[in-house]
Amino acid sequence: MDPVASLVDTAMIGRFCSAADLAGVGVAISVFNLIARTFNFLNSATTSAVAAASMDAAPGTFTAEMSRQAAAALAVAIVIGTVIACALVAAGGHLLRGLGLAASGPSAATLVSARSYLVGRALAAPAVLALMALQGAFRGARDTVTPLGALTLATALNLVLDPVLIVGLRLGVFGAALATTLSQYAAAALLWRRLAERCGEALEDETFALEAGGASLTRSSLGLSRPTRRVWGLPRPALADCLRAFKAGSLLTVRTLSVSVLLSYGSVGAATLGAAAGAAHQILLQICLASSLLADAVAIAGQSLLASALASVKGGRRRARAILRTMTVSGLMLGVATASALVLTGPSLANAFSTDLAVRSAAASTWPLMAWSQPLYTLAFAVDGMLFGASDWAGAVGIMLGSALPALALMHVGLQAQGLRAIWAALAVFMGLRALLGGARIASGRGCWKVLR
Repeated sequence: MDPVASLVDTAMIGRFCSAADLAGVGVAISVFNLIARTFNFLNSATTSAVAAASMDAAPGTFTAEMSRQAAAALAVAIVIGTVIACALVAAGGHLLRGLGLAASGPSAATLVSARSYLVGRALAAPAVLALMALQGAFRGARDTVTPLGALTLATALNLVLDPVLIVGLRLGVFGAALATTLSQYAAAALLWRRLAERCGEALEDETFALEAGGASLTRSSLGLSRPTRRVWGLPRPALADCLRAFKAGSLLTVRTLSVSVLLSYGSVGAATLGAAAGAAHQILLQICLASSLLADAVAIAGQSLLASALASVKGGRRRARAILRTMTVSGLMLGVATASALVLTGPSLANAFSTDLAVRSAAASTWPLMAWSQPLYTLAFAVDGMLFGASDWAGAVGIMLGSALPALALMHVGLQAQGLRAIWAALAVFMGLRALLGGARIASGRGCWKVLR
């Protein structure tokens, strides 16, 4: 949901606020994403853990073990999210100044807007991380409809609240952040309720084997008490399951941090080029991230199917190979379609986000580069889904670091000479390296990929 929410905020602020406000919001979104996405492992690790525990469960249903994995991930998400919220509210201004936004001079207005938006978004941190875990749980159960419905409802709520809070109550950029925060809490509450309903059914019918006779019976059929203690409708999180989630996260946090640093460096670098360049970069970035949701959907579906196939005893290897082929072809086809759509719409789409002629001109000059690099984005997302489906966390980290460092160096060297084009060329190199190195890792047949030989 976060890319869509940020895109909505960008559109509303671009229409109703100044270029300095839009540039400040771009920096604040990058900072928030840098921190929140550091813990994006909650989504990927939860999807793989729940899918691996699904065994032969029907799509959309939860077993008792799947419920426990989901509950543990959700507990971890809430604890981390609360810590993030407190830290950003207390030290957000210092962080923004440390990134180069001065309290005086040309960037003073940008700093004020960035600080205001960041505080409003910080309040959403527990909900954002909870949504990661909740989406991962449903995706691991091969149910993408339920989270899609909740996120669609939240997006609609954000669209309604944005003009009310920004213009009606005159809260400006803080109103945009507050609208997004409220909509994300609404989505998290709805998904939590749906998950509690599914898990409740599984826990009621949890089976156990009787030693005498080996019969498999349900506790409910024998009138016995519930086997698992619950907290707000979910199994009480077990410490061992929580620690397992943290273990996977220790690797994925490094991976997510590297990409967040790259994106944040690009946003801050664009802001230093001026308010118009910073605003244009924010528009391009949010459109690109929103477009990537389609590629992410392919990766998520493939991840769940691949994890289930690799856990299967019978026919798993053949199914896994077929899934890998399908994900590769789908990623490439989707990238070509996305690039074609963006080229056809042209800068006219970017013009919908701002009435400032300087911002429109800056966006138009970089638009072709962003559009034609989309196949690299979608293929990289597909490869990520393959790595996550096999729980190849170490490989995913190495690939991300090996791709981010060259891209960061390219961005740093070319920023002053080429401006926004250097930033987007570096992002294209970054995505291309992710796809190339990831494909080589899978084809090598080493580590967890030996099973495909």
